Amino acid sequence: MSYFMVIAAQWQASYLRFLNTGPLCNKFGGPIFFTVWLVAGILTLVFLFGVDHGLLEFDKGIAEIGAEDFAAFYRGGQLALNGAAATAYDPVVFAELFSHENKGLLFLNPPHAFLFFEPLANLPYAVARGIIIVLNLSAILGLVYILRLKLGAAPYVFTLFSCGSYFSFSVLQISPIIIFLVIYALIHHQRQPVLSALALAIATIKPQLGVLIPFFLISARSWTTLTYATVSTLFLFVLSVAFYGFIVWTAFFVSLVDGPHAVQFEDMIASMIGIRHSLSIFGASGATMLLFQLLVTLCCSVLVWYSVRNFPEKQALPIVVFLMCIAAPSFLLYDWLLLSSAMLLALGVQSRWSALLQILAGMLLLAPYTQALLRLRGSDAMILFSLFVPFLMIGVCWLYIRELPSKKHVTRDANAAPRRQSSLPRNEVFSTQ
Repeated sequence: MSYFMVIAAQWQASYLRFLNTGPLCNKFGGPIFFTVWLVAGILTLVFLFGVDHGLLEFDKGIAEIGAEDFAAFYRGGQLALNGAAATAYDPVVFAELFSHENKGLLFLNPPHAFLFFEPLANLPYAVARGIIIVLNLSAILGLVYILRLKLGAAPYVFTLFSCGSYFSFSVLQISPIIIFLVIYALIHHQRQPVLSALALAIATIKPQLGVLIPFFLISARSWTTLTYATVSTLFLFVLSVAFYGFIVWTAFFVSLVDGPHAVQFEDMIASMIGIRHSLSIFGASGATMLLFQLLVTLCCSVLVWYSVRNFPEKQALPIVVFLMCIAAPSFLLYDWLLLSSAMLLALGVQSRWSALLQILAGMLLLAPYTQALLRLRGSDAMILFSLFVPFLMIGVCWLYIRELPSKKHVTRDANAAPRRQSSLPRNEVFSTQ
């Protein structure tokens, strides 16, 4: 017995020594965060192979497929193809062809999304969903690639096996594509303004994740990107009116006030994360929640301006992305990839974090799985946990700012010269070259 105890003690000492001195650990936040990341990856594998999601069921059409959100996008494209785009906002008509598992799906995207979903509806459902799977996978890998983190394959593994990636594939959402477009634009808005603007215009088909982007572009004085993005979005609006008529926008705005959007909020409140949804736990009225959401967005906008104007953009980007998550009117488990992006951006700035930041970031990393497990114990526990998560986001963002090296804080005058050359200075871990 003593022999085994000695072996166990030696193994424990070696493991702890690895956690504290291992090169990957030191560049991936630290031993606590690295361990939590491993746990999250293991949980992803358990959920991936232990739960039947029907992700590879390519022999079923839209009327037979199990629960997945892509059916809503495809159905919207079908209605647009048939000249009845406005009826996508009618829940009864919209759900006619769905299987029993998908009867509760609603079309919540703005009308210019039909421009992208209609071409998919020209294809068989199995082919269309296969394209989305490939695009999602490419977006996740591309997201890590554009960050240029000098950490080998670790960031790719981290992102592929993150909670956000798992939930995106489990319900076949398009969030990875939208998040890739947003992060691409944030990184390249000065160097590649046209491509960044086009990316932002396309990302407006899921607008809730980018409510702070205009404030970021204004704060960074990225007028070219802001102009091109505005013109591109207006062009998509004009195209949608030309193809589907102005009535489709009327139907969309009606659904925002007293239609599918209102129904979806009531049905999905337990699965959502955000300040607005936290207020609903206390029985706040719709007007109160909307007012508070606007107040949170305003506060986050001011913080975006402060961060961009007082830090090098490389240091400001993680703050901006964290604030985007906090300010999002709707933030679901498959949107967690945006938080993973913020953490990777933070690692590019500061590769070793304090123990407290590692703990809070690890808790945030595991929050979707925690919420999914709490769902098994009843919606009350899950709703209470969702109340806690936004404050966890705020804590991680605050600690990241607090731990920024003081020598990298700059004034506006000191930051002016580098801005004319590049808005994103290089460092030894994170580079856009």
